[in-house]
Amino acid sequence: MQWRDRLRARAVFIVDLDGEKVLGPRFIRLLEEIGSEGSVRQAALRLGLGYRHAIAWIRRAESVLDRSLVMSQAGGVAGGGSGLTHDAVLLINSYHRVSRALGKVVERAERDILEGR
Repeated sequence: MQWRDRLRARAVFIVDLDGEKVLGPRFIRLLEEIGSEGSVRQAALRLGLGYRHAIAWIRRAESVLDRSLVMSQAGGVAGGGSGLTHDAVLLINSYHRVSRALGKVVERAERDILEGR
């Protein structure tokens, strides 16, 4: 198999502020994990992120977007935890919708550029 047969085009949708990532696939994955795990700490652990890094990333995104994404409950008898706000769910859905659209553009570009069609 020639190297030409292994060529693939790809693009990733990232939002940054002054060159520093705010939103991207890994951040969206963090939000999804928080939603399924009910815990920032567990979500960060599953993704190989430090807890403090995850919290800082969430706070930065919330500040830049001017909306709350993660809600937390203090510990105690019930154990506490975290969940996603409605805005976070909307953000996840919008991000996936944009990524799918971008994927279609990339597929077309791959055909046009790499296959010459």
